[in-house]
Amino acid sequence: MQKNRYKYIIIGGGLSGLTSAFQFKLSNETNVKVLEARNVLGGRVHTKSGIDLGATWLHHDHTSIFSLLEHLKLEKYRQFDSGESFYTAYSGAPVQTFHADPKEVPSYRIKGGTHALIKALAEQLMDWIELETVVEKIIDEGDCLIVKTNKGEFKSEQVIVTVPPRLGSTIKFQPNLPNNVLEAMQTTHTWFSHAIKVGLTFDAPFWRNQGKSGMVIGAAGELTELYDHSNEEGTVFSLMGFAHENLRDTNPEEQKKKIVDYIAQFLGEEVLDYQEFFIQDWSKEQFITGEIGIHPQRNTAYGNPVFQKSYLNGKLHFSGTETSRVQGGYLEGAVHRGLSLAQELRSTESKSEDGAAGKAH
Repeated sequence: MQKNRYKYIIIGGGLSGLTSAFQFKLSNETNVKVLEARNVLGGRVHTKSGIDLGATWLHHDHTSIFSLLEHLKLEKYRQFDSGESFYTAYSGAPVQTFHADPKEVPSYRIKGGTHALIKALAEQLMDWIELETVVEKIIDEGDCLIVKTNKGEFKSEQVIVTVPPRLGSTIKFQPNLPNNVLEAMQTTHTWFSHAIKVGLTFDAPFWRNQGKSGMVIGAAGELTELYDHSNEEGTVFSLMGFAHENLRDTNPEEQKKKIVDYIAQFLGEEVLDYQEFFIQDWSKEQFITGEIGIHPQRNTAYGNPVFQKSYLNGKLHFSGTETSRVQGGYLEGAVHRGLSLAQELRSTESKSEDGAAGKAH
């Protein structure tokens, strides 16, 4: 086999890309390379000190990811929501309290944090992964695609682009992709690109001891959402939520003060005794949102039909949660698209081999 030539190259080491690679491995395909621009895997999955500062929750109908967790022997557990919760409808509105309905369908979290899933996949695939490899151009050379990167050229029979479509539109293609595809790439909102996530750790879950859930929901204020984010084992006690975007241009110390003071209005002065404070603004992540920035129109109608087709003579494919027709914009969408595309490509390859064998007879 020619050096740096592969059957499949996957661009992006987030959940969708790793899921496709894992599916290839399960089907006994080993000639695969994953190219990741950052020095870490996971894309919009990021867990720090037990706090999921990226994608977090699973829902009852997320069957693909539940199956994947089971295969990897990972566990899920129910999001804590017991106790008094708070809601403010608008600035200046009186604070309302409520209790979550125990009969409602719960949300779930992954034991060990969402990054436990990335870690489990990566452990199966490390020999295939190339970090800090930025894809700059993809060229159709007839029998293969040339993938030009900051670390040289790679060749592949099939390429799967899993980065957010808006970021993918910064890759140069030769020949150019159809105009409708480029337009779809440039106008598809990048899931999580607008999110500013916040996390605080504590030495004890003081809010639970007061009969509070840790949940604060509001249309106005420094946070739009806040939740209990303690782990199931009872060894990490934390709160996690989403900061209002009007804090984006505030300096870090002022951000922290405003957020902590806001939480204290609902959960009490004990919040001032936090151990660690984290804030993650996904709009500033170069290889998630990039210089192309946040699209002004947040149309999250993911799964555009153009992303279900192949290009460059059937050798280029798109994946990632934004391309998924099932649960696009969720972890489930990333996993479903990653699995189904890999299965589809292997099935097509198998049919082609069967056809060739038939002609030989």
